[in-house]
Formats: sequence, C-alpha cells, structure tokens
Amino acid sequence: MVDLSKFSDSERNLIVSIPYRAGIWVSNADDNTGTKVDDKDERKALEATIQNFAAQGDKIPVAAAIMKDVQENKRNWAQWDALSTEDAVLADAQKAVALCKDRFTEKELNQYKETIWRAGLFVAQAYGEQVDPDNEMHFNNFIGRLFKGAPKVGSNPQNMSPKEKAALTKLKAALKS
Repeated sequence: MVDLSKFSDSERNLIVSIPYRAGIWVSNADDNTGTKVDDKDERKALEATIQNFAAQGDKIPVAAAIMKDVQENKRNWAQWDALSTEDAVLADAQKAVALCKDRFTEKELNQYKETIWRAGLFVAQAYGEQVDPDNEMHFNNFIGRLFKGAPKVGSNPQNMSPKEKAALTKLKAALKS
C-alpha cells in the first residue's frame, strides 16, 4: 500500500480529492436539464467506483489507498464539489501528479493517474446522454464488469456525450503533463 504520510495535510487533501473531483467535473460536463436523473446515476457510479477501488487492496494498492481516503473524507465531498470546475480540476490534477512524481514509484504514479482517469470514465459511462441501442454501457450493466475489464474509451461508447468525451480528453492531457 502506498504511504500517503509522505505528504503534508494540504498535499494529501489535494491528491485524495482529485479522483472524486474529476468524477464530479465529468458528471457536470453534460447535464440533462430538467430531470437531474443523469446526476443521480453519475453520482452512484462515482460512489460505486470509489467503493470498488477501495476494496481492491493488494491488486491495485495505490487506488485502494487513495479511494479509502476519499471514503473517509466523505464529510468533505460538498466542499470538493465546489472545487470541481474544469479549470480547478485540470490545474489541481497537474499539481497532484507533480507532487506524486517525486514521491511515488513510476508504477505507483501510473496507478494514481489511472485511478483519476477511471473515476471520470466510469462517471461518463453511467448515464446514456447519447443513444446506446444495446444498453451495454449503462450504469447497471458496467458496474458488474468494473474490474473485469472496463470498456476502452477508444471503443467510443455511444452513450457518452461529446461534452463528456471532450472532458475526458482534457483530463487525459492534464494527467500526461
């Protein structure tokens, strides 16, 4: 398991909040006005992602450690929601990755980036803003496959809106810098 005690309280808060905030930002990228059904499904997907990653232990130790901290900081989620604008998430993701570069192994760093990416990806796939004729990408269907091989973004799931895809592209770029 990764040692998060290497970081100051403010650094740790930043590192731990980013996967959650990335999920919230992607969720807000495209809203179905009037119903808010997408927000509910996407929040459920984010919470399920947090729980599933937290339970992975030795399989994906960085993700497990980070997401356990996200769970333990649920009291901060409303505050983190307010910090989940595009500019804030992208800038803070770059800061968090830079902090981790100095203190994580390359494998741990890649796992951390993947954790952030997957949080956004699973949220984007949670609600069908676009047509999904086979309903294969819907929240209820993909949660069961969460760790059996998530669909690749390259497969271009039809239920992800163009705005969500654009948000994921920006997130990926921020994580690479």
